[in-house]
Amino acid sequence: MPLLSIHSVTENVTVALWRVTETLEDFQALFPRFPFAEEEVETHHLCGARLLERYAVHALFRAVTNREETIAHLPSGKPVVSKGHISVTHTKGYAAVIYSPSLEVAIDIEHISDRINRVADRFLREDERLSGTLPRLVAWCAKETAFKYYSSDNLLFSDMRVDSFKLMDGCCQVENLERGCSLPVRFHITEDFVLAYGYQR
Repeated sequence: MPLLSIHSVTENVTVALWRVTETLEDFQALFPRFPFAEEEVETHHLCGARLLERYAVHALFRAVTNREETIAHLPSGKPVVSKGHISVTHTKGYAAVIYSPSLEVAIDIEHISDRINRVADRFLREDERLSGTLPRLVAWCAKETAFKYYSSDNLLFSDMRVDSFKLMDGCCQVENLERGCSLPVRFHITEDFVLAYGYQR
């Protein structure tokens, strides 16, 4: 069971990471009962890696909360559980969850690839002068995190601005220009991925 880490960020915010190496049979043994609505598989055409990532998310939720329940989704795609707040994310071979019993939370993970440089103009504003793969990946993950955090706002990339930051700091601010407020986003960089998450007390 490649649960890589469970990190208590604060007394009521937990981030957990899973490296997906299991087969479908491994997860089915871990979850004798289907951990999510079977119609989800058909509706979202879940198969292969996507199905394994969905199983990993449920394994993470159980590891963090010691609860076994279906993670439902609002029409916007936001995940919801019976108690507390959850956000989920996955990328090539990894899944991550952030959970809090009382605080709104959001998380995003992105595989490191120079493809981000080819799409930089689509998500960076003119006043966000970022160059290089890692700074741009951090900005992408930070904006995706803010988009999830402010899910009811239906923000566009241009509605968010990432303030200048240093990679060594592990934190940046994402401005919600529609609301006139900011979300602090923490990030971690590994050889394989960038992980970002946000919450506010």
